[in-house]
Amino acid sequence: MDNTKKLQLVGLLVGALLLAGGGVFFTQFQARDSHAEHAHAATSYICPMHPQITSDKPSECPICGMDLVPAPSKPAAAKAGQGTDEAKAQYICPMHPQITSDKPSECPICGMDLVPAQAKPARHGAHDGEALPAGLEEVVLSPEQLVLANVKTEAIEPRMLSAGVTAPAKITFDETRLTQITAWIDGRIEKLYVNATGDRVSKGKPIGTLYSPEAVATMQEYLVALRSYKQMRNSEYPDLAEGSKSLLDASRQRLKLWGITDGQIKQLERTQSPTLALAINAPSSGVVLSKRVQPGQYVKTGDVLYEVADLSQVWAEADVFEAQMKDVKVGHRATLTSPSYPGKTFVGKVSFIYPFLNPETRSMKVRVELANRDGLLKPEMFVTASLQAPGTQALAVPASAVLDTGKRQIVYVETEAGTFRPREVSLGSKIGDHYPVLGGLSKGEHVATSGGFLIDANSQIQAGFGVDAEAPVAPHGHGAGAHGGH
Repeated sequence: MDNTKKLQLVGLLVGALLLAGGGVFFTQFQARDSHAEHAHAATSYICPMHPQITSDKPSECPICGMDLVPAPSKPAAAKAGQGTDEAKAQYICPMHPQITSDKPSECPICGMDLVPAQAKPARHGAHDGEALPAGLEEVVLSPEQLVLANVKTEAIEPRMLSAGVTAPAKITFDETRLTQITAWIDGRIEKLYVNATGDRVSKGKPIGTLYSPEAVATMQEYLVALRSYKQMRNSEYPDLAEGSKSLLDASRQRLKLWGITDGQIKQLERTQSPTLALAINAPSSGVVLSKRVQPGQYVKTGDVLYEVADLSQVWAEADVFEAQMKDVKVGHRATLTSPSYPGKTFVGKVSFIYPFLNPETRSMKVRVELANRDGLLKPEMFVTASLQAPGTQALAVPASAVLDTGKRQIVYVETEAGTFRPREVSLGSKIGDHYPVLGGLSKGEHVATSGGFLIDANSQIQAGFGVDAEAPVAPHGHGAGAHGGH
């Protein structure tokens, strides 16, 4: 074989080897590319209740402890514009919008059939220039979803708002109507007409008698002074008449200081004989709280005989928590109810706010004055007090419509039928079941008052599962434990 043929044969062998090697290299490169694509498309896992929690392997949610489920893969149509109309279709669970699929199936949480997700509508009209709150998107719900989620709306209207505080309270004595009946002179108790705790006494009526040698001597001195004055009042010596008059007045005043009434003094003048059993009269009406004396007992001036309380008016002391102090003012109307009298209310007013807190309960006492002429309210009785401030007219939003994250307050405004747009609002302190609107809402707008959490979850899902870019990554591939959507 000549050299020319040898060279041609060598060239053919080298070409064949190059083709074979290229085929092997292309096959390996294609396998590596396919393996990389498969690794990129490896299954990730999310928490059904907290979609911000993700992992690259099966594990548990650090918030609720539920097992993570495979995350729905993105439709093939999202890759470089490739795919069919079927790949572009998305299905979603009406009750758990974080559950999505590219084909009809069942929700792994509740077992409901997934329904086709509606495409996000084009924004138009007056809302074009309105910025959406960070991490939230406009939500469109089908009529079926509205029914299943029990979504309800309410119009924003001016309302009469009246701050009210409901607090537990206890009936106590009116301290200005407590009385002690004391002995006005030394002596011995002869008789008692009020013999037990709980008995009623009437102002000016005798509750017992007391024998006092000193009182008897003073009454005798008074009779002597009276006779002397009668003899000297027409004397030709004015000094004698004036002296006898002064002595009579001094004796009378001494008797009065010992509790002897004008009526008793007149009786003494009429009988001209000292009364051995001096009557003890009640200085006020009320109920006997305690009896501290017995017949035959010797008492000294100032000794307490009875303690009496007038229950025709009582106090109720309500415990108002520290956070509610701003809503209570002196003069506010108070309505009290008691389980002892179903359907009956007792009306009073706030008369005093104590200037200190109970450090254990972090509450302050508020005093309410109440009329109690029929005696139904008993001291130490527990009641419920509703303290009501005068009402004011203001634009208000139902409290059930507000999603308060602590950093911001969000409501979902229905811009069209089934279309809800998130909006950050500025609100005042909660009054009853409403918040006064300071900014962000206008009269006549409709907000979602029921189903708001479903709408909010859907809004966060559409905005990218609501993951906070600054949230730290938990160990083992989990997301942040806190809700990052708001």
